[in-house]
Amino acid sequence: MSGISGKAMTRALRLAAVLLAAAWAAAPSEVAAQNLTTVTGVTLSSPAEGDTFKRGETITATVNFSHNTNNQNTCGGANPHRLEVQIGANTRNFRCPTGSATLGRIHTYSYVVQAVDMDADGISIAAGALTGGTFIALGGRTLVLSLGTHAITNSARDIVNCCGSGFWRESGSL
Repeated sequence: MSGISGKAMTRALRLAAVLLAAAWAAAPSEVAAQNLTTVTGVTLSSPAEGDTFKRGETITATVNFSHNTNNQNTCGGANPHRLEVQIGANTRNFRCPTGSATLGRIHTYSYVVQAVDMDADGISIAAGALTGGTFIALGGRTLVLSLGTHAITNSARDIVNCCGSGFWRESGSL
């Protein structure tokens, strides 16, 4: 501490704390958002016909981020980056294309409907559904992987019926 007394340092730290508190009070969302990368939206592809995905159809989920991110080429291997999606009683792993690195704000994951998949009330994606692999925010930002308010609960426009029968919709309800 060359030339700065303990009292002067304490005053400087107190002043810095007061200024920081004032900045947070003035615009907390702007200050917080400057260094965060968050999910800004999640969308699902539409079924080929109507509102029901059938066996063999590919369901694609798109996750949008506020800033560029990179999945570090972890779409393949032992612990690939994935989006866990609830189809009926089963959790299905939607995957990014094997062997690809995704760099940018938009990341896609896909799954092919199997013979055992059935979900009469619609697909659900929980807030903590992004898992596996190494996923980083670029530019020194902090990455928040939670889908937050963009989670999907029982998407009525995204029904899954593996076999093309077993339930039907009448007047917009099951």
